[in-house]
Amino acid sequence: MSTALDTPRAFDASASGLTSPASVKEYATQSMSWMQELRAGAQRESDYSAALLSRASDSLSRATGVDLDHELTVMMQLERSYQATARVLATVDNMLASLMQAMR
Repeated sequence: MSTALDTPRAFDASASGLTSPASVKEYATQSMSWMQELRAGAQRESDYSAALLSRASDSLSRATGVDLDHELTVMMQLERSYQATARVLATVDNMLASLMQAMR
């Protein structure tokens, strides 16, 4: 099995980057290098995108004078307050309706 892995074979040059026949071991080594380069490139792009997003958010916040995190927090608190008030009003309405029915 070891000899079969060391036997030179022809691989697709566009897929492997190998221009001459190579063993499966060499192909695996080249593939690992290629995958590592791709991973490093993707990591750099991801880091760049995250930094760009952060800077854009900061610039928007400075330009508009609005802190979006704070505004979203306040909006969620207002929504919860509205829901609680709506429940209280519905309960009071039901109580008044029950009282009116009892008086009839």
